[in-house]
Amino acid sequence: MLNRTTAPGICPIECPQMPMPQSMTLDNGAQMHIIDSGTQDIVKIEIVLNAGTTHAPKALVANAVNTLIAEGTSGHTPAQIAETFDHYGAYIWQNSSYTKSMLGICLLSKYADKILPVLDEIVKQPTFPQSEIDLYLTHAKQEYLIDMQKPSYVAARALRQNYYKPGSRYARTAHEKDFDAVVRTDLTEFHRLHYTPTGAHIYVSGRPTADTIDTLSEMFGQQWTTTAVNTPLPAEITDTTPREHHERLNIRMKNTRQTGIRMAIPAVPRNHADFIKLSILNAILGGYFGSRLMKNIREEKGLTYGIGSVIRTTETSGALIICSNVKTELKEEAIAETLNEIKRLRTELIGNDELNNVKNYLRGEMLRSVDGVFATSDQIRAFASAGMDARKYYNEYYETLDTIAADDLMQMANRYLREEETRIVAAY
Repeated sequence: MLNRTTAPGICPIECPQMPMPQSMTLDNGAQMHIIDSGTQDIVKIEIVLNAGTTHAPKALVANAVNTLIAEGTSGHTPAQIAETFDHYGAYIWQNSSYTKSMLGICLLSKYADKILPVLDEIVKQPTFPQSEIDLYLTHAKQEYLIDMQKPSYVAARALRQNYYKPGSRYARTAHEKDFDAVVRTDLTEFHRLHYTPTGAHIYVSGRPTADTIDTLSEMFGQQWTTTAVNTPLPAEITDTTPREHHERLNIRMKNTRQTGIRMAIPAVPRNHADFIKLSILNAILGGYFGSRLMKNIREEKGLTYGIGSVIRTTETSGALIICSNVKTELKEEAIAETLNEIKRLRTELIGNDELNNVKNYLRGEMLRSVDGVFATSDQIRAFASAGMDARKYYNEYYETLDTIAADDLMQMANRYLREEETRIVAAY
């Protein structure tokens, strides 16, 4: 009988065992990765393409293609696509990053024969109706105009514009005039050049049947071809090196009582030897609710409702970004306290209790990130896009959590967290 007077024991969190996907090269060179696991007869299919925003010569084009690709095909109107997905319980989503665009769909295994032909048309034969383009651009422009009244958005946008070197498409942001410059041929040409099997990866997870795998192999292997030739982008367009000269940027706005604060410190990409240690240091600084920034600036000083930090990476670089919003009259104190917390990590050893708490939190977060086959597939896909093996990374992460000490973290802080390298933007 269960003794409810005795608390259950605390078990250490072990490194999760990541499944090894079954990978194959299709006839056209596209890669397909299959993770056959789970208890429900559901399949998730994600198609990842080299069609991110840096590949588009104009702002907005890559996002527009990715968003509108399911709004009409050669064989289905937008309404027919929506009705088909609703009828068979399928769900579709899209997103774009700097270098990649992704199209994902979730469906019941038993209805794959109804959904996959529509998916095939969406990827290969979108029509980009002018009415849908106009509607998308109108809504996107309205959202942009509203966002430009928000200090947090203006600060984040300015940080991006001023972090990378001039000419890099990583620094490109949309302006009001850009919404009127996009025409339908921009979309059709971008789709022709970049929605191709060249460099494409298809991730299939859940409980796919053998027929589903065969159908996908035929649709996106044998029947998917291209004659498009893509020349490499000039180095200055894909350069992710931070600009050397930087100074604090203050942006004055109208009719706002808040200040959006964004800071950036140059870091390293995910495949760098220091990344795991730096990510642990970031967690201590501002990477979770019990972080130093939250305790100091939110709980003790009451300067903000929320503040946090995250490491964002590209293929060749990274940046530790700190985000917060404060009352305008408190902005200088908030910035000074943030810089003080950065300095403390360089000059004071982290206590054992704090370090152990962070280690346990990160172990739990890593375990949560692979809770279920779809979450696991997301991790495998994310690491593969960075040219990394998710299983190897998780093993290295847990080994580092077991062995890292306060001295190691202070060394990381002195190597990367330098006040003179901190880019600061305040919009108010």
